[in-house]
Amino acid sequence: MDWLNALHANYKAWVATQTIDLSDGSYDYRIPPGATMDFVSYTALPFRLFDDDEVQAIFQYLVDGPQQEADRAIRRYVSHVVTARFANLANRALQDDVEIISIGADCLPRILFSKWGLQRTRMFGKLSYPFDLALAQPKAALRLVAEDFAGLLDPAALAMLGEYHFPFNHQLGTIFNHEAGEDWGKDNFARLTGLYARRIRDYRNALANPRRKLFLCNYCDLFNGDAQHFFTQCGICHHQPFDAEAKALLTDASAALATRTIGPIGILCVVTGYAGPGAPVARIDEFSVGDAFVRVIHVPRPTAEYTFYDPAHYSADSGLAFERSIVAALGDLAQAILPAMPPISAGVEIARC
Repeated sequence: MDWLNALHANYKAWVATQTIDLSDGSYDYRIPPGATMDFVSYTALPFRLFDDDEVQAIFQYLVDGPQQEADRAIRRYVSHVVTARFANLANRALQDDVEIISIGADCLPRILFSKWGLQRTRMFGKLSYPFDLALAQPKAALRLVAEDFAGLLDPAALAMLGEYHFPFNHQLGTIFNHEAGEDWGKDNFARLTGLYARRIRDYRNALANPRRKLFLCNYCDLFNGDAQHFFTQCGICHHQPFDAEAKALLTDASAALATRTIGPIGILCVVTGYAGPGAPVARIDEFSVGDAFVRVIHVPRPTAEYTFYDPAHYSADSGLAFERSIVAALGDLAQAILPAMPPISAGVEIARC
């Protein structure tokens, strides 16, 4: 347990330097007993902080180890997530010197940043940017990055999807699925445009600051589940293969980011459509645009039905491998352009003590 206690101490030392807002009541949720999906959600929640008793309870669960194979998969997942989060939050060079930004096309990048400790969470003052909580066609997302979000908030292009009561931009293939409720459409979408104008402003400020930049694009070439249904209901195509047009759009977006930032930047585009059983992680392309170094890799979803926000999916061994592959690829890219930075952690399995 000495190593675990030292890891916790590093995390506590990092926490002690931050201003923590607990007004959202996030400490009210406590660990359910046993290896359940609630336990996985609890330990993997992106905004969570753990107090001393909670950390020790999680570690004790990991050290004791469950007996059933399904529970052992949960143990492996929680072990990697918790140890990676602690290690990455204690990596001051990562936290203080690097800005990691999502450039679409859904919530997966921001969830990974927060869950695996790659960036501070909202509780620690991390601002939200335009693609953190929006769902877009991947090509539409790249166009928006290249064109600095021109037209995204044009009221003439906005409509409400009645079935779910959230707004979408029918011209730019973008759905604001986290802004559900009729209020978002009132007064010519004033509340929505105000919120996203602020997120775009914060994004532009982030590009202009002197911190080194890494960008992550989740290019899902074939959406499934809820996303596919949302796109279908909005009359938006949910299937866009990574083809020559996609590479041209990624090149344009990379050129725009290189122009708007200071110094070298890294851009990781992860193509995550389903490619059949056993499809390997594979590098598709690599190129430079000005000061931007761009890497495109294929990390296929574990199954056609895999949903990145479903604990039953992401806590399976295949879900762990999927997330770790993306985190590791981001770490490899960071090392390529920021060789002096301590490595990004993708977690370890905690052995029984």
